[in-house]
Amino acid sequence: MTNINVIDDFLSIDQFKFMQSKLAELPWMYTDRVSSPDDTQVSCDDIYDWQMVHIFYDHPFRISEHMNLIQPLLDRIHPVALYRAKLNLNPVTSEIVEHGYHSDYDHEEYGKHFTSAVYYFNTNDGYTKFENGDTVTSVENRLVTFPSTMKHTGSTCTNTKNRQVLNLMFIEGDPVA
Repeated sequence: MTNINVIDDFLSIDQFKFMQSKLAELPWMYTDRVSSPDDTQVSCDDIYDWQMVHIFYDHPFRISEHMNLIQPLLDRIHPVALYRAKLNLNPVTSEIVEHGYHSDYDHEEYGKHFTSAVYYFNTNDGYTKFENGDTVTSVENRLVTFPSTMKHTGSTCTNTKNRQVLNLMFIEGDPVA
């Protein structure tokens, strides 16, 4: 897995369980696209191209009043700068649906400075798949990091009510062990 780093049991079990227990209390927003409106590689039928989101942070001015919920994760990652933190909830489907390859930051010159991360809140048969063929399965308390310019897609799941992941984009600092 070139440039893809997978860390299991990323947070302590107490930190993870606390964060996981608070997800249902968040205000969720419906979005009728999983990827950005500019994404031309949507691979699923329009009926599956939606999700619920909670935006914790979106540069430069959007900050959720619930930002403190993900602080243990940010403390561990220790970014120099946070660009985005968005929680996604994809509903169960009868078959796995991939939403289409995209990169979190398309501009190569600026994007090379950013790292993306996916933090998995529940274990299910969904996954994050990279254009190079690598796949990271959804396992709770797992963090995967990769360059923000790397093309990837998420999926739905078939064996739990939903798939919940936190997507982050940041400039790396010195991670805390």
